[in-house]
Amino acid sequence: MKAASQMNDLCIHLHSLAHVKFSAHWQDDIGDHAAIHHVEKFNVWRDIDLLPESLIGDILDQPVGRGKTHSFKAGEIMPTWQSSQLVTVPAKNFTGRFRNGQPIQPRAGRFYPKGMISGVNDVYSENMFPTRVVAIHDNEIVLDYNQPLAGQKIDLEVEIVDIFPPADEHGGRCNDVIQDMLTNGPGMQMPYKGTVTDFFVQGAFDRIDETTDSNFYQQQRKVHHLDANARQSIADLYGHQIANGSKVLDLMASWESHLPQSRNDIELSGLGMNKYELKANSQLSDYRLHDLNQNPALPYEDESFDVVICTASVEYLIQPLRVFAEIRRILKPGGQCMMTFSNRWFPTKSIALWSEMHEFERVGLVIEYFRQSGWSGKINTLSSRGLHRPVDDPHYAKTQITDPVYAVWSQK
Repeated sequence: MKAASQMNDLCIHLHSLAHVKFSAHWQDDIGDHAAIHHVEKFNVWRDIDLLPESLIGDILDQPVGRGKTHSFKAGEIMPTWQSSQLVTVPAKNFTGRFRNGQPIQPRAGRFYPKGMISGVNDVYSENMFPTRVVAIHDNEIVLDYNQPLAGQKIDLEVEIVDIFPPADEHGGRCNDVIQDMLTNGPGMQMPYKGTVTDFFVQGAFDRIDETTDSNFYQQQRKVHHLDANARQSIADLYGHQIANGSKVLDLMASWESHLPQSRNDIELSGLGMNKYELKANSQLSDYRLHDLNQNPALPYEDESFDVVICTASVEYLIQPLRVFAEIRRILKPGGQCMMTFSNRWFPTKSIALWSEMHEFERVGLVIEYFRQSGWSGKINTLSSRGLHRPVDDPHYAKTQITDPVYAVWSQK
């Protein structure tokens, strides 16, 4: 890293390596969406020619910094939507099973690996790329093989984060960064053409461990549930979104609230399950013990808070619609609720549906929590992926990629 920081005053040339942050933005009837993808070792010599031409000018001969925002019409960087990609197959051709061997009952609006559907040309059982079930009629299933962002206008932005010394080139794989970024999840959170995804099926909110949560959370767990990069991404988001002087509720709080330590202008209350963890949270001005799964009613007056945040916990709610309605009740007019999460959780206490879904489908599920509990404003989403896990993180040996961050928020 020292060598990289020493070169920050230089510009990128054809043989540079660089940390480049790519951001995609789009809109739909739900709200505004952003997908951030970090490429920490972008090889200019190998990968630059696969970028849209307008982005190349924001990288070559440029120093550390942010480029312009470039708008791309539908079909320019992602394929246009084609009716020929709607495929109808007999219901018996869906052969999906859970890991325990139980058959999966497909649901309209949900995504499943392509390999679970037989009888489709050029699709093999090993294919794990997701495709969407858009309708179920008697003995037939209609699938949409279009990419989720097909036909979508997309804005792209490049930020050069760091520049590294050049390396000797001996070939290697060329990376199509934009395709890798946009075909691996973004867009899956959007409901299909304004419909409601069939998430709320029998058993969706069952859990492996159905014992009282107070027993489980009685044990003090002063551990980080996300790595340092993910925690910083969440702190940056909260810091950007939360106005000075806000009264904030940290819902399902613990010993850290993931707010920037510099934000001492915020009045922060916590609601959680373990009093020792809450007492250890130096950012809290007050806290209350409360089990939302036993009693979804929040112990606060109407219009008490400017902001409600919930970090890495929404997956544990077994009555989410009631909780989201309560959040709306305690927010002041114009207040906002922000839900952030990753791909790590306590598997015995999360709802069954959570572990079944693609990561971006979980974003769609939280969107539905907002939609079906009385929220009428825009619902915005963000994903941030691609950073490397800090080498001192205890999970570094298992995966060197940092925990992804997903965020969903709306305003009352």
